[in-house]
Amino acid sequence: MSSGVDAGAVRRPPEPADPVERLLKEWPELGAFGADWLRRWAPYAGRQIVGIAKVLRRYPWMADLAGSTAALPC
Repeated sequence: MSSGVDAGAVRRPPEPADPVERLLKEWPELGAFGADWLRRWAPYAGRQIVGIAKVLRRYPWMADLAGSTAALPC
């Protein structure tokens, strides 16, 4: 009697435990800001960061601009 589970089935890799890594995996455009910036702001502005990512996906030139100015001192 078979349980319906294929013994040769491939498991999916585990999800990243780090929320910043999960954000970067789902929204690679956020890489323009850098992981340190995301770690600093993700706890405070998670939904807003996703909104920024949606805009960057729609207008890729903004990601290039943000990436070039992210290294500048504030």
